[in-house]
Amino acid sequence: MGTRLDQPPIASASRQASLWGHLTFNYLTEIMAEGVYEQVLHHLGDPEVHARITRFLDEERHHALGLSSHLREVGPGLPDALVGGFRDLSRLLGLYFALRGTNAFMDHVHQLEQMGERWYGELAERFPEGSIEARRYDRYREQEQGHVEWLEAYQARREQDGLAGQVEVIEFASIVPAPIEEVFAFYSDTRSLGVLLGLPVSCPEGVTHFKEGDRFHLTVGYPPLAMTVDSHIAAMDAPYFYVDRKTTLPFDRWEHHHHFTPLGPRETLLSDRLLVRPRYLPPMPEALQPSPWKLALTALLWLRHSRTQAAFGRS
Repeated sequence: MGTRLDQPPIASASRQASLWGHLTFNYLTEIMAEGVYEQVLHHLGDPEVHARITRFLDEERHHALGLSSHLREVGPGLPDALVGGFRDLSRLLGLYFALRGTNAFMDHVHQLEQMGERWYGELAERFPEGSIEARRYDRYREQEQGHVEWLEAYQARREQDGLAGQVEVIEFASIVPAPIEEVFAFYSDTRSLGVLLGLPVSCPEGVTHFKEGDRFHLTVGYPPLAMTVDSHIAAMDAPYFYVDRKTTLPFDRWEHHHHFTPLGPRETLLSDRLLVRPRYLPPMPEALQPSPWKLALTALLWLRHSRTQAAFGRS
């Protein structure tokens, strides 16, 4: 009889430990997703995608808070130092994915979301149907399922855009503390290029505020090493978007998409999407990314955004 009376506490403790492990795994997966998303957001040049991933990040943070609270009810919470270290490691992982290119980090994000969907479904099944916990984790699973469906649709669109194997895509984004009209005016003025690049830039034709269809030359750098490039404003929808194409570069194709998205009266999401193909060289295979020129151009976009923040009063 004593043995039978001792079994339920042991079984209960075993179930409790198993639940604690399940919650811990889900919690750390959410922390990983947060770190990856925080980095990925800096490398999304499509405003629609940026907005969608921002929403994903908000939901993952909400999930992490719920899991952390439940974890402490079941057993000991995880040390802050451990969680912080895991988050920092995930940010480095997100940067690595981002530098490899949009397709690479979207593939990894897709895998993270599939993992979350599966594990939340299994977590919900551990509780009685209709209970608070079952409903909570079913809701989390449904949100993760929505993420997966959107990512799969996005990947299908990317496969149909005709760019795979033709160009390398470099993206960067940041939030500028200024109205969209001011940010657009700054970027659509050739005189701002010197500020953005930290080099002398001049336009022999005297073009300042350009418009769609304009063609002009830019002289960049110090003589006698200055480089002259031909610029063409291929498309523009002021103050939201413009595309400039440049030639006389070490690239056979250089197409720069500039997006400006208002986030309120005093903030603008500035997004860059650069499509390049090196002259005389095929695009670097995805398995070998990031290429040396992708790293260099990512650094260039980071510099431009840093200088933009400084120009508008944010160091």
